Amino acid sequence: MNTTYHNDTCPNSPEAHPVIMKSALVIGCTGAFGSAIAKELLSCGWTVKALMRNPDKCPTWLPSSQVIEGDCRSLTDVEKAAKDIDLIVYGANPIYTDWHKKAEAMLEPTALVAEKRSLHVLFPGNVYAFDPSKTPTISETSEQCPVTDKGVIRQRMEQRLKQASQRGATVTLVRIGDFIAKNSESAMINHLLVRIRKSWTLANPSPATHQHNFAWLPDVAANAVALLSHDKSGFNVWHEPGIVTTHQQWLSAFEKLKLPVKSIKFPW
Repeated sequence: MNTTYHNDTCPNSPEAHPVIMKSALVIGCTGAFGSAIAKELLSCGWTVKALMRNPDKCPTWLPSSQVIEGDCRSLTDVEKAAKDIDLIVYGANPIYTDWHKKAEAMLEPTALVAEKRSLHVLFPGNVYAFDPSKTPTISETSEQCPVTDKGVIRQRMEQRLKQASQRGATVTLVRIGDFIAKNSESAMINHLLVRIRKSWTLANPSPATHQHNFAWLPDVAANAVALLSHDKSGFNVWHEPGIVTTHQQWLSAFEKLKLPVKSIKFPW
């Protein structure tokens, strides 16, 4: 994706891509990815509904009338929530320690409903399924070779969605590195960058020359929504180029802004 659309320019405006789909169900709307996509869709005139186990936690930017109580692990609940919609935004993610028990089970009802009703699914990919020693630079066609058990889980989840695309669904998978977003506890940068009084501490988890990929989540959302009218069938994989930086470049940015920062090693 060479073009980044910001929040003040709707990617599905007549000047960009024609709007085809107009109704979306967001699973995981309180998470970083789900909420960013939902807000972008709303800004572009989509009708957005959310499936939530606890409607009382409905975000303030979404009318409570658009919240459907239910569990993404229930096929009945997902089928009910997906009535008269064109797109499922899958932003659900169990806590890290529950991936083995819940990750694939949570995705399965979405895959089944999407293939049954020929729906479009927007899914956030990550880099877990790749071996960095074999594929230091990952393209959309790079072979997946997971080296961890969680990488195997993510690989199987992508394979399940690819299978759904062969049975009638359309899948848009947007792969990003670590993301940057406001008020997101799960973002890696929040574990590296800490403000102490008027100064900052920036931890470095990697060798000095390591280049790391970050993505500003509002840009990811804008690009992802723009792709929806582009992907009309099949299994489509897109990589967000994001921002590639070294630890020293972060430090230089702080210096340029005249913000005091201390560099430390990350306590693995």
